[in-house]
Amino acid sequence: MTLPASITQVAIYGTLVYQAGDLAGTPVQGYITFSPSVTVDVPVDELSVPRSTMRADLDADGSFQINLLATDDADGEPTGWTYTVSEHFNRGGGRGTFSVEIPSAMAPSGFYGDLTPAVASSGLVSYATTAQLATKVDIAGDTMTGALILSGAPAVPLQAATKAYVDSVAGGGTPSTTVESETSLAITPAAGTDTEYSRGDHTHGSPTAATIAAAVQALLTIAQSQVTDLTTDLGNKQPLDSDLTTIAGLTATTDNFLQSKSSAWASRTPAQVASDLQALLTIAESQVTGLTAALAAKQPLDADLTTIAGLTATTDNIIQSAGSAWASRTPTQVKTALSLNNVDNTSDTNKPVSTATQTALNLKANLASPTFTGTVTAATLALTDRLSIAPEALVDAATIATDASLGNHFRVTLTDNRTLGNPTNAVDGQKMMWEIIQDAGGSNTLTLGNKFKLGTDIADVTLSTTGNARDFLGVVYNSTTDLFYVIAFVKGY
Repeated sequence: MTLPASITQVAIYGTLVYQAGDLAGTPVQGYITFSPSVTVDVPVDELSVPRSTMRADLDADGSFQINLLATDDADGEPTGWTYTVSEHFNRGGGRGTFSVEIPSAMAPSGFYGDLTPAVASSGLVSYATTAQLATKVDIAGDTMTGALILSGAPAVPLQAATKAYVDSVAGGGTPSTTVESETSLAITPAAGTDTEYSRGDHTHGSPTAATIAAAVQALLTIAQSQVTDLTTDLGNKQPLDSDLTTIAGLTATTDNFLQSKSSAWASRTPAQVASDLQALLTIAESQVTGLTAALAAKQPLDADLTTIAGLTATTDNIIQSAGSAWASRTPTQVKTALSLNNVDNTSDTNKPVSTATQTALNLKANLASPTFTGTVTAATLALTDRLSIAPEALVDAATIATDASLGNHFRVTLTDNRTLGNPTNAVDGQKMMWEIIQDAGGSNTLTLGNKFKLGTDIADVTLSTTGNARDFLGVVYNSTTDLFYVIAFVKGY
């Protein structure tokens, strides 16, 4: 997993060996996992580090190293979180699962043993520190800083020998005191070596420096750690890479870029790089500062508007579509197009009225005190002044007839006992009122037709008996039931 560059990273390292039992001194094999307790947001890098488990495998020496984020870096949100550490060892041991914090102060590297819980006395695994490892001899080859003390003479080949053992074997006894020259031993000395001598019990030749170096070289195996600063110097070197070799051979040219062309690195001018990038770029309107707002303030492209924009503004002219194309037209041209050739500047009061118009006006009633020749029907009647409806006079007869289409207020004077017949031509919801007057003698009765319906509040209609007395009867008609419901009866006026 790629870690964000803006948060402190700590290289956690360690070497694990068994410290007790049959496995004592044996490097631990297995792996260790590190699981963040939270998802870390990194606003400056515009990314988040998920709660993904990272694994460090132990090598043959029981060593490992893994790069982890510091848990207290202020560039990550939140801070103060922890890693859950789980040790998985092939042959047992370890502390199972526990939590650790990795402070930024440990950077650039931190020892694993400083993070983990203390090892129990019965534990099988130990954690060697760098300082402890520095006092040990590398089994692959190393230089000791003191004398090697051996317990005795070697018993088998490749075992180390003490100085006393070497002297006893190599010396062959007491050295001879006789010193002879190489010439006396029939050895031809090389030039400049006439002062070299051989002991009486051994002979020595005069090999060249190259011969000696070749012989020594065949016997030597020198570890990198035995060469002063070699390990550090190698760590600061770039591994050999064909791409880097090609790049190193390019000439640095001001403003140029390195770009892979035809699977090979090349030095490219800004114009060449821009040409390659242009074909790959797709820029959204929202990525261009102010572009969305600027486009919103523009008129969408339209063929008609383009034509109109190309017309010349002429005083009093009018834009008119002529022959399916917009054109600038004079008032005279527009008047002809509208068939208004006969229109002149005669004032409104002097303009003549056509016969057809006059005929239509004759069928209209005046707004002021109109007189209607037929029935006026209105769904809604809004009055700004009083509504006066003249009463309809009824004919006094044995059965008094009422034509409901003639009005709503009916008046009759009784000269004898009468019957009020069922009204005709009534409409649903129509309200009617009868003004019933006694003659001078009075005491005349009125019987209602069979379609008049009385209720509990008005159970009967009995007229006043006084001469010239005036009573009022009100009803409302329901066309569904075809009945006239008596809703009012007042008398004695």
